[in-house]
Amino acid sequence: MNEKTTIRKINRNFQITLPPDFRERFGLHEGDYVEVTEEETSLTLRPVATQAARKQLLKQLDEIFAKTSDNPYANLPEEEEVMKIVNKAIAEVRAERKAQQE
Repeated sequence: MNEKTTIRKINRNFQITLPPDFRERFGLHEGDYVEVTEEETSLTLRPVATQAARKQLLKQLDEIFAKTSDNPYANLPEEEEVMKIVNKAIAEVRAERKAQQE
């Protein structure tokens, strides 16, 4: 197991900033969720499966595109263009959630 430890200060409202390399390695973005697990003498943070959700959405889009011949997105080049659409949709959902929280 490859462990990495870092020390972070708890700020106002009990917030902690995750180091950039942690965020990158685990694919975390603003608005994502993490699971916090209490153990005997420690806390464990685990990312909620955002990458898995994106992959599932991509699979669903592929299935829809395959069934719809007149779909304007049916002739998109490969996964990269589809991921742009998926990421845009995710950004819109995050913005809506943020607006609801404010």
